[in-house]
Amino acid sequence: TAPVGIFQSDAQGMITWVNTRWKELMGLTGDESLGMKWRETIHADDRDRVLDAITLKTEVTPNAMADYRIMRGDGSTLTLHATATPLLTAQGETGGILGTIMDITQRKVAEERALKLEAERQRIRVLGEFIRDTSHDLRTPLTVIKSGLYFIRKLTDLDRIRERAGLIDAQVDYLNIVIEQLQEMATLDSLADLTLVTLDIGPLLQDAVQDAYFKKRETPAAVEVDIAKDLPPAYAAPDRLISAFRAVLDNARRYTPAGGLIKVQARAEDGQVVITVADNGI
Repeated sequence: TAPVGIFQSDAQGMITWVNTRWKELMGLTGDESLGMKWRETIHADDRDRVLDAITLKTEVTPNAMADYRIMRGDGSTLTLHATATPLLTAQGETGGILGTIMDITQRKVAEERALKLEAERQRIRVLGEFIRDTSHDLRTPLTVIKSGLYFIRKLTDLDRIRERAGLIDAQVDYLNIVIEQLQEMATLDSLADLTLVTLDIGPLLQDAVQDAYFKKRETPAAVEVDIAKDLPPAYAAPDRLISAFRAVLDNARRYTPAGGLIKVQARAEDGQVVITVADNGI
């Protein structure tokens, strides 16, 4: 009558006993259960991970726990929280396993919904900040263009007219960049054409640092690059990733004064690549 499923297996992993709740969760009868290996009840996609969590070489880790999916007898899927305790022989060897399983499917569904909701909130927040900042980025060049046109109409000195026209031309170029960023934001927001591949990110970052953002433009600040040699492979969209990286570099370049320092670092952390761009500008 226990509210959790309970099973027992022998030293070879064969199930030798199950309670009523175990059979209900698995969607199997007692006859179907006995003689099958308990590891076969684990969903194939989760099996290696669970076995690594529960076993240490051939021995069972005491009080091991894991969450995993099962494929029931009727083809449906459940998510379970399982515990496994070794049953020791008189010689102290593992003679079997006493395990319990508990249905946490609804809890997992609720957790996934909460994560998706929080992700959507963050997306809306970032989008709102982007729109606010872009509005400012549009307003400034438009003001310069408007004032430049006003002075051009009033001026008679050709040199000063050319100077004002050059300022207007530069602001138009800047507006084109902002519009391209808006288009990029719309594309990234939909993730419609995001193609992810496994890549070595170190050389890509090196190239980005050496390209037009620092090589062909005047960069009064010094640039210090520290890209670790042991970076793990990254799973990313290379063109989008480098575009974002260049945007951060360009921001550092534009707002770091002469004599300043821009530090670019890439390191491995918990199996991921962490990229940092730091400067001492405003």
